Amino acid sequence: MLPPKETLNKNIQVRLASNNDLETISDLYKKEMSFHEQFDPLFALSEEFNGVTYFSRFIENSENLILVAEETGKIIGYIHIRILKEKAQKNKLKWAKFKKIWLRGKKTSPRFNIRWGYVADCFVESKYRQQGIGSLLLEKSVEWLRSRDVPFLDLEVHCLNESGINFWRVNEFETFKLMMRKKL
Repeated sequence: MLPPKETLNKNIQVRLASNNDLETISDLYKKEMSFHEQFDPLFALSEEFNGVTYFSRFIENSENLILVAEETGKIIGYIHIRILKEKAQKNKLKWAKFKKIWLRGKKTSPRFNIRWGYVADCFVESKYRQQGIGSLLLEKSVEWLRSRDVPFLDLEVHCLNESGINFWRVNEFETFKLMMRKKL
């Protein structure tokens, strides 16, 4: 087990997001999507996008976690984690292999329900990056997932987002699937 992550800035606090934070989280999400537009124009948000409405459906959902990082009361980053579920079909999934490789022996429902964590979003304001804040948000999220017996955590990162790829690798993520696209 790794030692707890520390931030370079001792004034950083991580806490559960509330409805009062939705406007700020929405603003951070817009910055996140704007950053991602350089990699793919599909990340562009429509003019009608309402981040408060979008995030409000997750804020009190027990299968979602939204944490915020604050410096002296100002939100400077957030992470949104989802617990996803899928029923495995024996004829489509080699259950024993899946259990051995991914679940590492953890018990699951006899109905073959597969649950996993998914990093829906993670963003820290640019001037606060490289200070351990994203790692701290991730660490707290992993604690939450482990307390719910979730066996693994997935995410997607654009192949051109080198800083993002490096961040996730430093935090012990590894490539296990390659998603590809063909423009039509």
